[in-house]
Formats: sequence, structure tokens, C-alpha cells
Amino acid sequence: MTRTLAIHIGAPKTGTTYLQSLMWANKESLEDHGVVLPGDRQQFHFRTGADLYGEDGLKRTRGPGTSGFWKKFVKSVRRTSAPVVVLSDERLAGAPASAIERVAALSDDREIHVVYAIRNLASLLPSAWQTQVRHGSKQPFVDWTKRMLASSPDQDDRPQFWARHDLPDVVARWTGAVRDPRHIHIVIVPPRSQGPDLLWKRFAEAAGLPETLPVMEAPKTNTTLDYAQTEFMRRVNVELGDDLGHDGYRRYMRNLLSHQLMAGMAKGGGPRVPPRLQTQIEVRANEIIDFLKTSDIDLIGDIGDLSPELGEQHTAPSDEEVLNASVDAMAALMRQLVAGGRPLGVEPRDT
Repeated sequence: MTRTLAIHIGAPKTGTTYLQSLMWANKESLEDHGVVLPGDRQQFHFRTGADLYGEDGLKRTRGPGTSGFWKKFVKSVRRTSAPVVVLSDERLAGAPASAIERVAALSDDREIHVVYAIRNLASLLPSAWQTQVRHGSKQPFVDWTKRMLASSPDQDDRPQFWARHDLPDVVARWTGAVRDPRHIHIVIVPPRSQGPDLLWKRFAEAAGLPETLPVMEAPKTNTTLDYAQTEFMRRVNVELGDDLGHDGYRRYMRNLLSHQLMAGMAKGGGPRVPPRLQTQIEVRANEIIDFLKTSDIDLIGDIGDLSPELGEQHTAPSDEEVLNASVDAMAALMRQLVAGGRPLGVEPRDT
């Protein structure tokens, strides 16, 4: 039997937290099926991915205490005789060539398979904008979306978003890690209406994992905000500028305000891509679809799920709605300060 190493590289906002949470909730069961997740928790994989980036990678990806984790992971791979070993870190979609060369060096030990999920742009862009705001972005949704759709691959200041979501670019880089293009598996994220189990089944097929698990309800999911809450947070970002610094922003704005205090208080839905951008988003979507139709890589899922339908008119939240979101957040903050509660800055995942 061929021994494989499945590298799950993301992309962000394609159900990665759900998939990772399911794998770790079923770690022992997966081992019984010959699948090994090195380390004792997902943090080991994030640190391994951060170390793998190396000096040529994104500086903020490399955090304290990540040095040496790639070597630890390699030792785990070479020590086990299990048929399948999995590494999962959604940031790896944007990994530089130097990182991919280090992965390719393991091809003498195992057959390497790369798993990459893609999502309909009409749902990806609003979700990605919310994450950008939670990391300090000051751009309104429509302005940010227009900038993403207008950027080109040869643009010097191309948004970092595309380093992890430009399918042809990601595939071109990661082809260097595999010996057969069919060992790059593209998983199409199904619509939410089809339920999360289908995403797991598609991912499991790509990575060589069991289709069903003892625990099929993920114990951990990402927190989400509605449009008014995210717009409130964006306006606070504008007012703050860079006053908090990276660590201060992460601790108080992203983790405390966004993840702990505002999570669960959403009263509406997220933004929708405006119908006037239908042509631009269709151009981008068709580029992805055409690439998939002409590529030798392994495609898992329904290519029709990538065709964007913008539907209802985009409507920005009113000032009153944003004010209500800010009042709710301030009330929650006051309760937190009085009650003590959890330590400030506990860091949930947001990808």
C-alpha cells in the first residue's frame, strides 16, 4: 500500500475550521483507520505551517515559538508507518516556493497529495471582507470588493487576498510538491443549503480519510458578525488608525470585542456583492471554471457550485443599525469589565 502525506492548504474561508475541528474530535478513530494527525492539537499544525514559511514567508505568519516545528513534523512523518499522515493549515495556500520545496523533500518518504478547497466568489468575498475587518481593514465592503475584482495577477501591489485564492497561481506553486498533477485535489465547497456533511465527504475523498466519523458535528466553528456589527468595527478601525499596534489590536479588538463580546449578538445577515458587479465577478468565476475544465488536477464536487448568483440588491446598514450594534457591544464590554469574566485576549480561531 502506498503511504501518503496529505497537505491541506486551505484556502481560508472554505470551511477549514469545521474540517480541522472534525479531524481533531475524531483523532483516535482516524488512527484506527490508519490516519495520523501529528501533534496533540491543531496548534501544532499552525506552528508547523508558520515555521515552514521560513524567512521568505509572511512575517506575521511566523509567531513566537514556531522555530523548529517543521523538523518536529518531519520526524513524526518518518517515525509512523500509518498509511496516511495529514497536515492542515489554511495559510499554506499562500506559501512561497521555498516552503513548497521543503515539502517536496518528503516525497522520497511518502507520496504527497495537496488538498485545496475553493468557494463561490459571491459568498467568499463577503466572508473574506469580514475577516479583513477583524484584522484591522478600514475599507468599506463595496470598495474592498471592487478592488479585489479589479486587481490583476501581474499587478505589483496585488492584494494579499489573491495569494491564497487565485486558483491557477496556487496550483502552479504547489505543483512543485507533487509528482503527478492528479495528486493536487481541488474540493469545491457546496452551498450551505446542502449541509456541512457534504463538504466533509468531499474533503475525505481528496485526503484519503473515512467518509463517516463517530463525531460528525464539529465542536468548534468560526464566529460570525452581521453587516452592521462588521461596519461598526470597521469605523472603529478608522478612528484607531494604528494606535493599538498589532498585538494590542489582536488582543482587544479582534479577540475580545469581535470574538468574545459581539459573537452571538448578530441580528441580521452579512453583506451581498452588489448586482452592478455581476459582470466583474462572472469574469473571475469563469476564469476559475475554465482553468478547472482544462487542467489535469483532480476535481471533487460540482463545478456548477462556482457560478455566482448575486440575487438581491446590496443594502448597506443604516447609521441607526450601526449605532445599535455599537451600543450592544459597549454594554457587553461594561458587563465584562464589571464581572471579570474570561481573561482578556484569549484567542479563538478566525481564518
